[in-house]
Amino acid sequence: MATLRRREFLGMGLGAGASLLALSGEAEATVAPNLLFVFADQWRGQATGYAGDPNAVTPNLDRMASTGLNLTNVVSVCPVCSPYRGSLMTGQYPLTHGVFINDVPLATDANCVGDIYRQAGYATGYIGKWHLNGSPKGDYGGRAAFIPEDRRQGFEFWRVLECTHNYNRSLYYGETPEKRYWEGYDASAQTRMAEDYIRQHAHGDRPFCLFLSWGPPHNPYETAPDKFREMFADREIKLRPNVPATSTASATRDLRGYYAHIAALDDCMGQLLQTLRETGLERNTIVVFTSDHGDMLGSQGFTRKLLPWDESAVVPFLLRYPRQFGETGRVVDLPISTPDILPTLLGLSGIPVPASVEGTDFSGALRGTPSATDNDGALFELPVPYHTAFTYGIGAYRGIRTRRYTYVETREGPWLLYDNREDPYQTKNLVGTPGSEQIQANLVQILHRKLAERHDQFLPPQQYVDQWKYNHMGELHGRYPAPGEPRPPELGTDETGWFAVVKGCIVKKHELGCSVEAPDGSGVALQKLPKPITGKATITARYQSIAKDNPRNAFLVLASGPIDRRQTWCGSFAGIHKLSTFQGPCKGTQDAANAPSRTDPTAEFTVEIEVDVKARTARMKANGDVLELNLPENFDALRLVGCGVFRTISAFSEIQITAQ
Repeated sequence: MATLRRREFLGMGLGAGASLLALSGEAEATVAPNLLFVFADQWRGQATGYAGDPNAVTPNLDRMASTGLNLTNVVSVCPVCSPYRGSLMTGQYPLTHGVFINDVPLATDANCVGDIYRQAGYATGYIGKWHLNGSPKGDYGGRAAFIPEDRRQGFEFWRVLECTHNYNRSLYYGETPEKRYWEGYDASAQTRMAEDYIRQHAHGDRPFCLFLSWGPPHNPYETAPDKFREMFADREIKLRPNVPATSTASATRDLRGYYAHIAALDDCMGQLLQTLRETGLERNTIVVFTSDHGDMLGSQGFTRKLLPWDESAVVPFLLRYPRQFGETGRVVDLPISTPDILPTLLGLSGIPVPASVEGTDFSGALRGTPSATDNDGALFELPVPYHTAFTYGIGAYRGIRTRRYTYVETREGPWLLYDNREDPYQTKNLVGTPGSEQIQANLVQILHRKLAERHDQFLPPQQYVDQWKYNHMGELHGRYPAPGEPRPPELGTDETGWFAVVKGCIVKKHELGCSVEAPDGSGVALQKLPKPITGKATITARYQSIAKDNPRNAFLVLASGPIDRRQTWCGSFAGIHKLSTFQGPCKGTQDAANAPSRTDPTAEFTVEIEVDVKARTARMKANGDVLELNLPENFDALRLVGCGVFRTISAFSEIQITAQ
């Protein structure tokens, strides 16, 4: 059946005041719906009132959730800005469209949302952050550049900047290179522009497809309008239980600003919904609210994005379309990944899905059609580590999120397995644990089937960087040299045979016992204890920096899990005369517990660590210096001990362990 355009609908000759009532259900169903797609930057899925966050003030989103669909199981296919946007626009996975890191360009000829809706007769518009034009020199220089018409991917109305986080002095361009600035807080001004667009197209010839992309609540967190920051200035902030003690202060500080941004954006969302009501478009407009990815904000001891834990990978997703779904709220736990969004929207809009799209149309499942396509897991990935992944020593991964579980693999094998129903804060990694064997096997099968469907061979990151010629990109920090350039040494070898896990370092024999070298970042070598320790123990070893210049550090590592955040590094930043402890791979002194050290940087250290696993406490002594520390809350047993270094080489004796 042909779709009625708006002017044809209004000109059907129905009596004044009774036209809408007289319109048959069949005729109403043929009127093409508008699409208003609103998405924020770095808004994690847990941070709304309707999701149960006690800190979030989101009355408008709460009402939207109570009158529409609340999709609770939507993951960002690659939890960072540009890769998500590439997949949102094309319905393809990052290794297909090629935008698997920030600041690289999406191909001009990619078949995108704007192209598809425009060809279907829609007016198309985009307002706000784009982040798909790229920075050709490999730095951030392209983020303020004008974007010409042939790079706008089918969007006609254009009020856009590639990327900025200066939310109160925000540059943008229209269809010409003339520089313009949003008035005040840019998200508010962009929302007003979107309201104007809606009013102008309310009774036009064509339905509209409008994308509104806000920059907040992405950091800087402290730049929301004053009235919203004041709301949280003295408010008690309740942290998620997976925020370790070492991250409490910084997480609380950042979350005050984060929730202020969120409250401001919720106010903007309320204005948009009110405009749809006032223009009579509410019933026949598909409204989506979501985000490109989340923000760890101290959970698991991490900050920012790119990581596979829920705070980074799971995004809010509300969909309101009263003509199709009525106005009774419904929770939908169907697993959905970013490439599935475009085909699902096309299905709801009655537009054929192009062959270029790799995602799945789940519109039938949202409607409740009995024979509709289901999904046993949403795929997400990090093909090439960079940025935050470098900071925390996270390698390339592939993962799925099912209705109940999250499962993630690195190239070395299984890494993370969480039962999100029983363990919603993801504090108990079930990989390899007794009783989880069959669950893990089933999830492995699902993940590998989905990778095979994508022809994803899970190759080393360097091969993808070479294939797309991204070696020069600043985000990669020189970690991936171009073909023909010297390659960094392969790290992860052990000639002593002492260690069960060696990651990011080379272990060799040394007169003290062994040497551990990690020239480019964090390195750890762990030996597995014959029996986990759940009570008290004392760990003792000697170590010494043996770097020829700039001696840096040496650490003993206590671990409950081999490569996740259930590690505590205890030792010395020798070069800056500090004792230090922190959770997870070495990342400098951020969120670390520190105490002065009087030991010479090149001297041999004797370190003794008294651990009480049940109390989650430890006490480190190093040549008379003492540091008290807390273990992570998810540190349920001492299973591994070992040596850690950061951008240096240190020698270690054999580690002595005495359980009490």
